[in-house]
Amino acid sequence: MSIGSRQFINRIYSVVGAILFTCILSFTFALGLAHAQNGELPRDYYDPQRLQLGNWLTYDGSGTQPDISNPDINNWKPLTSATNTLRPGTVRWYRLDFTIGWHFRTRDLGLYLGIIEQAHKIYLNGKYLDEIGKLSPESIDSASKPSLTALPRLGVWYSFMSLSRPNTLIVAVESFTESVRFQSAAIIIDDMDRLLLKTRETEASIKIVQGAATSILLLIALFCGFLFVSGLRGASNLIFGLFVFSAAIIIFLDSLIFYDFSSRLPMVDRFLTVGRLMCAILFCNLVKTEVSGNVSRRLYNIQFVVISVFIIIAIFAPNVSLFSLDFVSDIFAIAFIGLTLWPEHGVSKTMFFSMKRMMVLSIIFLVAYLYQFLQPAVSYSLSTIQSVYILISFTFLFLIAQRYQELSRHLGALSQRLVVVRDLERARLARDMHDGIGQGVAAIGLHLKILAAKMGGKDFKNLTQSLDDLNLQLTEVIGDLRPSILQGQSLGIVIERHFERALTGTGINYDYAIDKKASFSRDIKEQLFRIYQEALNNALKHSECKNIFVELSRKGRKIILKVQEDGIGFSVDEKRDLGLGLSTMRERASLINGVYKLKSSIGGGTEMQIEVTLDD
Repeated sequence: MSIGSRQFINRIYSVVGAILFTCILSFTFALGLAHAQNGELPRDYYDPQRLQLGNWLTYDGSGTQPDISNPDINNWKPLTSATNTLRPGTVRWYRLDFTIGWHFRTRDLGLYLGIIEQAHKIYLNGKYLDEIGKLSPESIDSASKPSLTALPRLGVWYSFMSLSRPNTLIVAVESFTESVRFQSAAIIIDDMDRLLLKTRETEASIKIVQGAATSILLLIALFCGFLFVSGLRGASNLIFGLFVFSAAIIIFLDSLIFYDFSSRLPMVDRFLTVGRLMCAILFCNLVKTEVSGNVSRRLYNIQFVVISVFIIIAIFAPNVSLFSLDFVSDIFAIAFIGLTLWPEHGVSKTMFFSMKRMMVLSIIFLVAYLYQFLQPAVSYSLSTIQSVYILISFTFLFLIAQRYQELSRHLGALSQRLVVVRDLERARLARDMHDGIGQGVAAIGLHLKILAAKMGGKDFKNLTQSLDDLNLQLTEVIGDLRPSILQGQSLGIVIERHFERALTGTGINYDYAIDKKASFSRDIKEQLFRIYQEALNNALKHSECKNIFVELSRKGRKIILKVQEDGIGFSVDEKRDLGLGLSTMRERASLINGVYKLKSSIGGGTEMQIEVTLDD
């Protein structure tokens, strides 16, 4: 495998490893912080002499909402497990009567209701107190923001709270797109400073998880962009990158981080429904591309029409409720995800095995949609569908890593095959030269010697000597093409003899430090000798050097081969992907698990070094 391919594959592994390390670190920190928040605060303020809480009630009277200013107790029923759950698109009213003693008259109190999905409005003694999110028709999700409200100061003339007499707390809760459960046991009335600390700690844990999920998905999306820029522009890579990027945007827009920017508008919630549908469509295309290699034109057209209609409705039809828009988009999302379980054409045995993992992901995605729609939400950091986005992203990330691991293996086998074929061709050429040209030159030389003995003359002797020199040069060329001397002698001795023979008469000063006793396997000897030959040949042809140094040493399990000269040098960055000689040395080094190092600068000479670690 070429060094460029190895560097590219190693870069892919580095990016995948960095993403996984970031995931593990982020979620470990988030879970640790969330675990730390599970500790209970001192609850001495629940002394019955100081604070008395009644039972939660739910509105069951006529009309869409109770009379806030004068709520009739007869229209309120005790809260049950059935009435504390809201189905999507519904509003429910909850009531709590509580009494505050005189001990609290000088304290700044706060009302903590925990996390109420998806929006709620608070009234106290018929007066509007606070709202988290926005109820219909604005329909703004509270993004799991903990509900903390400052209560009016007690003991002052403008306070509408009562001391020693019951106060009526009414909370209107609305669910837009998913089933939610009203956590009636989460209410706390205490000092505002202490509740503010608790709220901030809870918000911090939520933001860490949401921020970590968004960052991880963006890293994966950037990784897909890197693959695209690097030339790996397969359809599945492109679709996967779009899916991960869309999922990251959805999680961020639906996060408490974005909500606290005060940028959450009704249009954002409407586009989130369209975004979830877009992710379902991209997942459908991703699975079909992985299984069958493409997506039919008809399915593309249907998807384009559906997503265009939903975008138009989200922008230009504000009278369509968020619940209706989300409900219909979920139906289409479930339909598109379900299409991944039924391929458009017949399923072959090979296609069936490649579908197994995709089918599992599709089933998980479908179950997540149904569960989030039918069951109350239980996670405040990430929704069920958002968690599935991360699961799908990691699964396909591992598939990409596996795919490029196979590519690395195939490239390595191909590179090794090319080097083997090159060596076989060298051996064939050496054999043909020896058996053909070599034998012909020898025969001509023999005839010339016989003719010179008969006729005499200086010209015949000179011609015979020239032919002997040609035969010697031919023998050296054949020896370079097929160094059979490696089979009976150590690599150090062979390199020393070749080095002295090649430099003699060139006018170049040379020196060497060669370990003649070091012994290696035949493959290592041959590859190192070829690398040495190529490096020396480059130095003699191109470097215009005055001094050359060769080193061959063994230190424990490490073998070091170095060729160094003081010639004109060159820019390594410009030559890295040029020239057959440099790439051949890299490939030969990789075949014996060697590390190839090339150092050079213009006017500063060149140093080539190979370091091989032997197996035990």
